[in-house]
Amino acid sequence: MPRHVGDLTDVYGFLEEVRLRPGMWVHRSSLQHLNSMLTGCRVALGIYDIAEPFDFWTPGSQGRFSEWLWKRLGRHSSLGWATEIERETE
Repeated sequence: MPRHVGDLTDVYGFLEEVRLRPGMWVHRSSLQHLNSMLTGCRVALGIYDIAEPFDFWTPGSQGRFSEWLWKRLGRHSSLGWATEIERETE
C-alpha cells in the first residue's frame, strides 16, 4: 500500500514507493532520474549527518550496488549503474 513521503524512514522505503508507483516518482521511467534522486538523498544524509546504510553511492565510492552490478555484468564502468542498466536493456 502506498505511503505518504512523511511516513518513510529510509531510502529503502522510498525505493518501495518508487516500485509501487514509478510513474509518479521517476520522469519517463528513466534510471538516470532515479539515480539523481538517490544522489540527492545521499547528499541530504551527509548534510544532516545521518548515519544510514546507503548502497547506491557514497562519496569516494560507487557503492555496494554498483559493485554487485559490475560482478554480474562481468565488467566495470565509470558511467554508473543507471547508465549501464539502461544500456543493457536497450
